[in-house]
Amino acid sequence: MKINLTPKSIGIFYLSLVPIFGIIYWLADSLWKTPLGLVESIYFSVVTITTLGYGDISPITDAGRILTGTQALLGIVSIGLFLNSVSERRAELQEKKRHDAVVEHLLWQYQNFRESVTEICLRGIAGGYNTDWKLKLHLPEMLKFREYFSENNSEKWYIVLNALQSDDGLLQDLLVEIDMFSEQVTFALNNTSANDHEVLRFLTRFSQHPHRLNNLDVYSGDKVKYIGGFIYEIMAGWSVIDGYRDNDLFLEKFKKL
Repeated sequence: MKINLTPKSIGIFYLSLVPIFGIIYWLADSLWKTPLGLVESIYFSVVTITTLGYGDISPITDAGRILTGTQALLGIVSIGLFLNSVSERRAELQEKKRHDAVVEHLLWQYQNFRESVTEICLRGIAGGYNTDWKLKLHLPEMLKFREYFSENNSEKWYIVLNALQSDDGLLQDLLVEIDMFSEQVTFALNNTSANDHEVLRFLTRFSQHPHRLNNLDVYSGDKVKYIGGFIYEIMAGWSVIDGYRDNDLFLEKFKKL
């Protein structure tokens, strides 16, 4: 069982040594040339644990010397543990701050990715840059995107796929967005300390898939079909196994990093 030594617990232990040893010094009359009063005992305890050692009070027996030496050693060890604990705590806070910043940045990049992909899809429908900017504002949301390109409006999605097939510039723009976001996911994986194996496996597979789409021979026959399927899965929450999902699975996984 691991003992969690926090700065607070170590500090309490260190301070508690002062009255504990002070009372021992006060009760153990035989340790001193003349018995110590309670105030003198507490004073000597403070001087001993802080290793100041003024020399105005000294034990006269071996037992007394062992006792004061033990307190001094406990004080030194406690201070060392306290400083180490403070340093570790500070490092943990800095790591958490950096981790949170990476995740927040990834979520921001994910929103930008959805907006950029939405714009490309609308360009495919419009046949150029003359897109409906009002649609661009709300279509990046998963349910809105699904509704706009759902089975009742599936012809719109086929228009997008045909545009990607016929317009190499549009396809390249989409591939660039996919590659850039894939790099962001890879960066987040390399700079966070997620312990959820399922999340790591999911995001690793996601970050590697664009490379597969671009390089594996199995996808070369109808590249647009596979790229379109990959994008529709992200944007509309579609799964070949589960069908349409009510939640944005990608967003949930990013937040669990």
